[in-house]
Amino acid sequence: MADLAIQTGEGLIVMCQSSPGVFTITAAIKGTYSASLVVADFNHDGIPDLATAQDVYLGNGDGTFRQSYTLSQSGTYVQTGDFNGDGIPDLATSDAIDGVLAWLGVGDGTFGPPITVVPSTNPNLPLPVVADFNGDGFSDIVVTYNLAATATLYLGNANGAFTAQTLSNLPQLNQFPLSLGDFTNDGLIDLFFVNEAGQLMTLLNTTR
Repeated sequence: MADLAIQTGEGLIVMCQSSPGVFTITAAIKGTYSASLVVADFNHDGIPDLATAQDVYLGNGDGTFRQSYTLSQSGTYVQTGDFNGDGIPDLATSDAIDGVLAWLGVGDGTFGPPITVVPSTNPNLPLPVVADFNGDGFSDIVVTYNLAATATLYLGNANGAFTAQTLSNLPQLNQFPLSLGDFTNDGLIDLFFVNEAGQLMTLLNTTR
C-alpha cells in the first residue's frame, strides 16, 4: 500500500497506510524545510529514502527515518535523477543564491561535492525539473525562471557534467515549476506548464 511523505512549514511528516485509506503518522522530523522533497533509494537497501533541499533521511523500513547527510549548500527546491548513469540516485537543488547544483550520489546515503549546473546570475528563483529527455540513460535538467519566456535544457553526461541547450520562443511562464509527462505516448518526456495568463500549455519533446 502507498504511504505519504509531506513537507510542511515546520518539517517532514511521514504517514504509513495501515489499511486501505487509513494513515498513521510514523515519523515527524522538525527543523527541515524546502519547497519540495523527493523519494529514492539513496543507499541501495531496497527501502525508500527521503531528501529535501537541505538533508537526506534514510528509511529504516518501518516508516521511520534517520538523517544520513546534510548538504553543504542548502536550497529551496530539490529533484532527483541519475545524472552520470551509474545507477545511484543523485540530487539537484536550486535557490536564488547558489543557482542550480547537482550532487552525485555515492551509494551509501551521502553525496559528493556540489557541481554548479547554473550559476546564480538571475535574481529570480530557478525552477528545475529532472528527466531523461533525450533517452541516452543520463538524467537531464530543464531550468526555468518566473515570468521568463525561455527555458534551458542541460543534458547530463557520463562524467556528471552538463551541456546547455536553450529552449526559446516560449510563452511567458508563471511562478510554478514545470510538470512532466508523456502526453503523446511516444516514449519521450514532454513539459506541462502554466503561462502568465493562467493557461495550461504543453511543450512536446521532439528529440527523435
